[in-house]
Amino acid sequence: MSRELRVAIFIVLCFGTLFAGIPNTHAQEVSPQRPGSTPRAVPEEQKESSPRIPVIVEHAGSDPIGIRLAFALKETFGKSTLFRLAVGEEKKITLRMATKAEFTDRPGLASGWTVIWLFTEQSDVLGFYLESDLGFTGREELGDVAVSVASRTEEIAKRFSYLFE
Repeated sequence: MSRELRVAIFIVLCFGTLFAGIPNTHAQEVSPQRPGSTPRAVPEEQKESSPRIPVIVEHAGSDPIGIRLAFALKETFGKSTLFRLAVGEEKKITLRMATKAEFTDRPGLASGWTVIWLFTEQSDVLGFYLESDLGFTGREELGDVAVSVASRTEEIAKRFSYLFE
């Protein structure tokens, strides 16, 4: 066998074993369903078995990226299976967010943000401080920052879950 052929076989074997352990991230999961059938709705009893954490996002700031971040955060909570946007008088986690343009002469470049997590029982009662965080973000990282804040909110909700009882 020639040297070139052995090298080619070696390369094929190396890449084959290398890529064999990597999962296909582009593959779509197919649910077993008969053609022509409609998907079943989740029963109400099953929905209520895992209560969603009520949250509200209050934003202060007029910078464009900060406004987008607050909206992305509300959108993340609205789409989440762990959270729901609070309505009316109920026990909830309040996220007070303040944003400011990092550079006043270039407001669309980046924003500094801070979030304070509060437990709020009623609107006429002072909220209890739970935690706070701050950071900087640009337009490209808005979704990642929103998911990170939502994840942190879930950790805080677990730690202070006794407040909701």
